[in-house]
Amino acid sequence: MTDEFDDLFDFELTDDERALLEDLPELSQLGESRRKFLGQATAMGLGTVALNLIAQEQLFAGLREVDELEFVPIADENAVSVKFKVNGVEKSLTLDSRMTLLDALRERLG
Repeated sequence: MTDEFDDLFDFELTDDERALLEDLPELSQLGESRRKFLGQATAMGLGTVALNLIAQEQLFAGLREVDELEFVPIADENAVSVKFKVNGVEKSLTLDSRMTLLDALRERLG
């Protein structure tokens, strides 16, 4: 059986066939370019992941603790002027009409 298989590859190439075969790239060259493509695709994927991680790190580094944030009064839609007497001290505030007393004392007067 192996003799029959070996007989299949015992043939001579014509001059035209040899010329065509010489013009074709070698199998190793095709394999190298495929490996190069896979390497470049992997490098690009890893680079994308690395850039995403760096962006997330910079985002979280920019966040500060809640205690450090300054409370900026939001433009009051339904502004109401209110006067409080807290612990014997009179305080006046401009608040949104929907704000509760508890929120006003905690957020605005501390």
